[in-house]
Amino acid sequence: LHVPELAERFELMREHILAAGLPNDLLQLATLVLARHWSVDYVWNVRVGLAAKAGIAPAIIEAIRERRRPHFDNDSYDAIYVYTSELLGPDGVSDAAHRRARDVLGSDVLIIELAALVGLYTMLALQGRAAAIAAQPGTQPLPK
Repeated sequence: LHVPELAERFELMREHILAAGLPNDLLQLATLVLARHWSVDYVWNVRVGLAAKAGIAPAIIEAIRERRRPHFDNDSYDAIYVYTSELLGPDGVSDAAHRRARDVLGSDVLIIELAALVGLYTMLALQGRAAAIAAQPGTQPLPK
C-alpha cells in the first residue's frame, strides 16, 4: 500500500505464476510450506484456507503447522514438499529433490516457476513480518 509500484509488479508476477501451469494443489502445498517456514500467523492462516480448498488433507496441514514431516500417500506431494523445504533450507535443493520435482511437474520450466513462486510468496511473508501483521481474529497463533 505504501509502495504502489511494488504492489503492481508483485501482482503481475503472481498472475504470471498462477497462469504458468503449476497444479493448484501442488502450488498450495508449496506456499503452505513456505508460510510455515517464515511463521507469519496471518500469511499461514490465509495459506491454510487455500490449501484446504485445494484438497490438502487436514493431517498434512497440521503436520506442517507442527513442523513435522507429513505422511504423504501422494508421491507428488512428497516431492514438492521436499523440494520446497530444501529450497528454503541452508543447503539448497539436492539433485535428487530436483529430479523428483521435475518428474512430478514434467519440465524444467515449471521447476523455475515453482522456485519463483517460493521467492514471490517469501517476499510477501517477509513484508508481513516487517509490518508485524496481526493474525486474523479467532485464529490460533503458530507454535514458535
